[in-house]
Amino acid sequence: RQFTATRAAEREAGGGRSAHGAAAAAKLEALRLGTLQTVPSCQMCKQKLYPTDMRAVDGYQLHEKPCARCHHARNGQRCGNRATRILRQEDRLLPLCSAHFKQLAMLMGA
Repeated sequence: RQFTATRAAEREAGGGRSAHGAAAAAKLEALRLGTLQTVPSCQMCKQKLYPTDMRAVDGYQLHEKPCARCHHARNGQRCGNRATRILRQEDRLLPLCSAHFKQLAMLMGA
């Protein structure tokens, strides 16, 4: 009798679901209500992006250290500056510091 009373209480509280099923149901309910919080992804490397690692450059959300560095600094040149502008080339993003952005703009004639 005590076992059936406990089962009935479980069914009333959680519908008899497992912990995983209850978490999934809660996530679906939050999605339905529009309150589901998701972790954004870096628009450069497509990995998870947490608020402590985030840097916004020209409206793009990037990782502070590896992704928001000037493209020329990655190719061996040591400008050491953070990217302040993003240049979009075909299907990839090209982060540039202000000095290299000006240099590239002069070369392109823009």
